[in-house]
Amino acid sequence: MRWNCFTHRNFEQMKTRVQPGILMWMLCMVLYGTSPLQAQNGWNLDKEAIDSVLELQYFSTRMPGYAMCIVKDGEIVYSGLRGKANVRDDIKMSLTTQFNIGSVTKQFTAAAIYLLEEQGKLSLQDPVQKYIPEFPTYPTPITIEMLLHHTSGIRDHLEVAILLSRYKEKYSTLDGMLDWVIKYPELNTPPGTYFAYSNTNYMLLAVVIERLSGQSYAQYLQDNIFTPLGMKNTYVEDKKEKYHKDRTTHYEINFKQTKAKRAETVMNALGAVGVISTLEDMVLWDNNFSNNKLGNGSNALPKKMFTSGVTVDGTEVNYGGGFLLKTYRNMQVQEHSGGWGEYLTQYRRFPDEHVSIIICVNAYLISPFEMADNVSNTLFQFKNVHMLVQPVVPEDLKKEIQGGYAAENNLIRYIYEKKGELFIARISEGDTTAYPLKYVGGFNGNQAFMDTTGHSVVIQYSGGKPHDLVWAEGTYFVTNRVYYKIDTETPVNYNKYQGKYYCAAYDKKLRIQYFSREDELTIHPFPFVEYQINSKGGDYYQVAEQPYIVHFGNGHFVFGNDWTFNIRFEKKAKKQIDWWPFGK
Repeated sequence: MRWNCFTHRNFEQMKTRVQPGILMWMLCMVLYGTSPLQAQNGWNLDKEAIDSVLELQYFSTRMPGYAMCIVKDGEIVYSGLRGKANVRDDIKMSLTTQFNIGSVTKQFTAAAIYLLEEQGKLSLQDPVQKYIPEFPTYPTPITIEMLLHHTSGIRDHLEVAILLSRYKEKYSTLDGMLDWVIKYPELNTPPGTYFAYSNTNYMLLAVVIERLSGQSYAQYLQDNIFTPLGMKNTYVEDKKEKYHKDRTTHYEINFKQTKAKRAETVMNALGAVGVISTLEDMVLWDNNFSNNKLGNGSNALPKKMFTSGVTVDGTEVNYGGGFLLKTYRNMQVQEHSGGWGEYLTQYRRFPDEHVSIIICVNAYLISPFEMADNVSNTLFQFKNVHMLVQPVVPEDLKKEIQGGYAAENNLIRYIYEKKGELFIARISEGDTTAYPLKYVGGFNGNQAFMDTTGHSVVIQYSGGKPHDLVWAEGTYFVTNRVYYKIDTETPVNYNKYQGKYYCAAYDKKLRIQYFSREDELTIHPFPFVEYQINSKGGDYYQVAEQPYIVHFGNGHFVFGNDWTFNIRFEKKAKKQIDWWPFGK
């Protein structure tokens, strides 16, 4: 089960940005050698070192595994193949093994939209209703471009359906998706104002592709992308197939990681996921960004894929056409991960170095994301670089900035001290990622730090007290989020949270209950089901073992995570509703 939501402060607050002077000052500090991470000696393909890195990943010759390759200047210069692509039929991993690449599919969906634009069949500024007339109407029209860059405000309907325990397989189909967004049109935020990743955006783009081209999504990609690039083993899986065309499949692994069972077949949410490909074919796709063979063959297509979208106030969201645009240890990267069923994919490009890393796995046995980092570190020999002069953090400053900070997108960050050193971490059960903070100094009444990935962490003050922090890291998607300091000084009365709540947008009822003996607050989303919700400071709580935040307000609360938020539940008086099955 997964959960969702959060509170909606004045939306204008989210447009707060670090003062330009602070950023320029910190940039100067970096230029003078304070960057905590740098690449040493550039590219270095040490195959023995990479072999050693890969050997650290668990695998068995009798079990599922992974296929990875390193591409340099368009050629595969290293490949690592471990385990089985089909355990029962004893099919080994190879460069031609087929994988469901999950959300890496979004790159192909975006390319198809750009090709239709090139042909003059659409404009990125067109409203969605132009091609999907039944789509809901909003005061600010949602455009094709907003779908591409995840700035539409449309909630990921699959996430919400799971949250409400209403998921049905039909919602993974294009028709089922349309039924959902028409029935439940509420948005996370006004269109164009905020980045929030949503599979629904790219499923809507698949509908646009089908209606404009007169072809199925699968056939359009085949005719206009796969065939022209010679991707002979790549296709869109639009049916529930137990095996791919090469008889390979995906696996569930038991707790002890000693036995593999073929995983359940799931329906692909076309447009968002659904492309089946191989490392060999993905290299052809990768090469096309250097020498485009699609459409009219111009460089315009790759350029658009790697151009960030912007919000209405001009802020870049670091997401292009199916690519996340970010830095990895101060080096520019273009990448995207994918996960569907038990398949996982990580595709990372270092464009300035003409190096790409592609990793696909067919079971949750290893992490391709961790592997990509380890391989990247080995290829570029990253090393820590200490600041020439690091100011000492005053003890009173350490004390006043520690604690929780909450963002509008339902993420919480926490600054704490350990053995005299400050860390910033994502405060979530099971999430142990923490970044040491290097103090840069005070500036215009604010305090500036830098994390170990080279990103700034700025504590902004108001009334002489820490008010919020601005940080772009901590999650896969990069955006300068503002996190407001959580009030932990006001005593909390748990009893005031108790009661029955109702969300009109989704016709959903639930109950909050407090058990004084255990001093435990619980949420009851369904009859006979309860989850403990743990305090994160002030009126903020997290559903136990789930990435969902509950924020209580005056007579209401809101649920969410960073994909789906601002789902509001209003507290009802006892006399207004009498639906709870367990009595009073």
